[in-house]
Amino acid sequence: MRITRRRSAIIGVLVAIGAAVTPSAQAELLGIAVPVDMGSTQLGRNAWVTDYGDSGVVIGQSGTGPGETDVRGATWKNGKVTDLGPGANPLAVNGTDVVVGYQGDWSDKTARLWRPDGTSVDLAPAGEDSVAVAVNDRGEALVSSGAAIGVWRPSGGFTPLAVPGTPKPLGHLPQYRRGDINNLGQVALTAKDGGQAYAVRCDPAGCVRLPNPAGLSINEAEVRGMNDAGQIAGVIEIRPTSGNPNFTEWRAVLWQGDEVVLLDTLGGVDSGVAGGEHAINERGEIIGRARTSGGPSKAVVWRGLRPVVIGDTGTSPSAINDNGDIVGTTSAFGGSGFLLRAGKMTTLPALLLVTPYQGPTSVAVTGITDSGLIVGTCSRPIAPYPYYAGHLHRATRWTLL
Repeated sequence: MRITRRRSAIIGVLVAIGAAVTPSAQAELLGIAVPVDMGSTQLGRNAWVTDYGDSGVVIGQSGTGPGETDVRGATWKNGKVTDLGPGANPLAVNGTDVVVGYQGDWSDKTARLWRPDGTSVDLAPAGEDSVAVAVNDRGEALVSSGAAIGVWRPSGGFTPLAVPGTPKPLGHLPQYRRGDINNLGQVALTAKDGGQAYAVRCDPAGCVRLPNPAGLSINEAEVRGMNDAGQIAGVIEIRPTSGNPNFTEWRAVLWQGDEVVLLDTLGGVDSGVAGGEHAINERGEIIGRARTSGGPSKAVVWRGLRPVVIGDTGTSPSAINDNGDIVGTTSAFGGSGFLLRAGKMTTLPALLLVTPYQGPTSVAVTGITDSGLIVGTCSRPIAPYPYYAGHLHRATRWTLL
């Protein structure tokens, strides 16, 4: 293959970057990844990614920056940017490009579904503060409306779920705590009863409270993701029975059927599951972190319930696809992404962003599809702290050479 001098120079730079930021010293170099802006400035000054679907559609927002009032919802696919309208906040997308989220600001929002043909529909009764946080390939959406949590179905509208205890409102939790719905229509979420937190699984037959590990007092339980086999990955906060009550432990857990399994650590006292529904794949592999006997935590993937180290303390996995490919972020070199595939690692470098402030450009890798599309957001501050002047945000995909 003939390589031009310019391209050869670019590849040389990327190789040097890759060598500098590889999260795991044991991993072999997989290849060279090139970041590409997906069209961030077509709808506003900035754009950032929130989720992605296996068909290759990517969702997010465009505007001044996250949390600002001038934002618009957006989707990207095959070089085309679609405007979902002002105030749209897309949170999840399925394999047929159906998008759910909410329209409005955080204090007055309406759960909404956007179809690929450009039409949309509200998912909850009018006048109630609502948000849709997950959608399966059948177009069924997990929705929080007022004090109720339910499922919106294309054929029957919104149906509340009879959750045992008091469910945590989905609209007032970080994205990684909001629950999930799989392609069989099963729902996973968390609830509390008398101060004890626990996971709940619902299906068309009803909702059941899932067990906590025997003999432990649980402050919190958080569902992170669920696969089509009904396996639910999450974390629990264990309340100490003696000593300082503030020294709680977080442990990664897996609920399967009517059982719960504490996932092994690396000899330390705590562990955690990565945020979001992409923390578990259809093979039951789970990504997160586990503490060593010496103290520091390391990035791991649990395969067969056993932790396998994939990176050091500064490595944070964000998603795993059904092939076992893992992507995430490393703190090395000011913050870059990584891809781990079949034991081989490659760095996902940042876009070249130019601002008056010559600080580092950070990378937040959102995930990877089964076909290998890697997406995320590259960001760079416009001015150094404390002179806040915002950031440049670019919706990004990475192409392997």
